[in-house]
Amino acid sequence: MLQKTNFDAFFKEYWVPEHTDVLDYEDHPFLSQIPKDEEAGGEYLVVPIDLDDGPDGGPDFDESQDIAANNASLKRQFQFDWVEDFEICRISNKVLRLSRNAPKLALQKAARERDKSRRRLAHRLHRNLWRTGYGEIGTISSSTTLTTKVIKLTDPLDARNFRIGQRLVFAASITGALRDSADYVTVTKVDADAGEITTDAPTDLATSITGIATGDTIFLRKHRGTGASPTILNIQGVPSWVPDTTPTAGDAFGLTSVDRSVWPDRLAGSRYPAATTASGARSEVFLRAMAHSAKLEKHFTHVYANPDIYGDLLIELEGRYQTVKEKGAGRIGFTAIEIPVGFGSGAVRIMSEPGIKAKRAYCLRLKSWKLHSAGPMIQNDLQHGTGIDMSAASAVEYRDVFTGAVSCNDTKDNMVIKFT
Repeated sequence: MLQKTNFDAFFKEYWVPEHTDVLDYEDHPFLSQIPKDEEAGGEYLVVPIDLDDGPDGGPDFDESQDIAANNASLKRQFQFDWVEDFEICRISNKVLRLSRNAPKLALQKAARERDKSRRRLAHRLHRNLWRTGYGEIGTISSSTTLTTKVIKLTDPLDARNFRIGQRLVFAASITGALRDSADYVTVTKVDADAGEITTDAPTDLATSITGIATGDTIFLRKHRGTGASPTILNIQGVPSWVPDTTPTAGDAFGLTSVDRSVWPDRLAGSRYPAATTASGARSEVFLRAMAHSAKLEKHFTHVYANPDIYGDLLIELEGRYQTVKEKGAGRIGFTAIEIPVGFGSGAVRIMSEPGIKAKRAYCLRLKSWKLHSAGPMIQNDLQHGTGIDMSAASAVEYRDVFTGAVSCNDTKDNMVIKFT
């Protein structure tokens, strides 16, 4: 009969990089391509930003000396806490006991369970790279009837963030206090085509969650603090570094509460359009955004677009691009379209990124970003990659964890395009 040690030894051989790369990065372009730092450590993640070369000197020597003597530091320093994200897989001891005559089958069953667990964690990391750090996974559409058990999503594509068995909590906004003291309902059915999530509400949503309303933001239980202005529990992804809205006075980013309003495009990237969204053909909006970026001397290398935006660009720009292969981690690759925009950014490569919210595309200088982790991005939480015999359950438990954060060391070369 197989023993726990047989499973431990099997997983050491089974989880080779060629296999884990597929689990971690398949269908996740940005997670695959973002530069990795697997030697992160220290009390905090520290990200220094050098805003500019400084004010000009000039033909007057005294003025140049005076400027040099009184020039304040143009450096800023962001600090962030490391976050942890766990995924746990349990393999029933029943599988061990019934493996006498079919040990290979038992190992295959265990492998499938561990694969699913790791894919869940990788998918969550991918999603959080395109979120603000508060763990939001969708919003309740205005067409939802709250006297039923069914949530209609504002963006049907967000249905990919939901799974049967998830526990959902709600708030009026991303940072608002959770409804009904964080009471929750559980997902019982997912209809991705319709963008509908059915719950186990005994009567209806309005009865189960006091105060719930259309427009509410949806979170997974305990993925976000309960009060208003909650502690950030997840990685702060691209929309935190390059927000939709230009930072204003009093903006406090990171643990050191840096006020990014003193120079928003240097400390928080750029927005196109600056204060609204752009209507019209997607391709026209995109090309105008590229022209705008050239005036600001920005140099993007990659554009990651919501799939609907990407599809529109494919159709509208037909014949004006070439298809290229973009390399990701390991042996993973992705198809991109390359647009010779001819402006300051040069040619950019555009990819469909399902983690991005509706009507958004992010123009990034890829090498300015980094995903930091304390060791491998996803690793076993126990020593030597072993499982642990459960004392309160008849099972062997394997724990995977991500410990890290995201940084951007040159925010000025990044921009969000906001479409209507």
